[in-house]
Amino acid sequence: MIHCSEILSEFAYNLKFTDLSDEVVDTTKRYIADYYAASFAGIKVNVTFNDAVIDVITEMGGKQECDYIFSDVRLPAANAAFLSACMAHGADMDDGNRKAMGHVGAHVISTALTLCQTLDVSGEDVITAINVGYEVYNRVAAAVQPGLVHRGFHSTGTAGAIACGAVAAKLMGMDKEGIYNTMALSAIQASGLIIIAESGQSC
Repeated sequence: MIHCSEILSEFAYNLKFTDLSDEVVDTTKRYIADYYAASFAGIKVNVTFNDAVIDVITEMGGKQECDYIFSDVRLPAANAAFLSACMAHGADMDDGNRKAMGHVGAHVISTALTLCQTLDVSGEDVITAINVGYEVYNRVAAAVQPGLVHRGFHSTGTAGAIACGAVAAKLMGMDKEGIYNTMALSAIQASGLIIIAESGQSC
């Protein structure tokens, strides 16, 4: 029996930039522009939260690999991606998908734009990986909604983690098994309680 995650892993592995139509590439670029606009808003309206998270993350130290959005401070890749995602989702204006009931770009684009700073990849590779992330996110999240949200979970955190794993694995050039295993490990790390809808950024 073939599992959905195997189908998604195979799709992610096989997808090439040349498979993407001009319309898809243009739409991806618009999503990236939207990501920057939403991040700018998140930085402006969420100052107290942002300052607290930045303080905690920068105190952790570590290898100076990547900067996070609108900053020249270099941090370990995972921490930089985390901060970028915080900024991107900070104003809750980032792109969303109704069927998936969550926000895609904050996770997927943060992962792609951060990780590409550590790898020898092209812009085409980044756009391809972003499309992998969007596909994985929307398919996984839509498949479990509305039951997921009714059980108290938000797909932005749950499916988002799995999509980030797929993006990272694609950019790193992993094979089908590597992408599958990365998505599985990411599922273990997924969280995303819907309590955020009640408490907002005070979480």
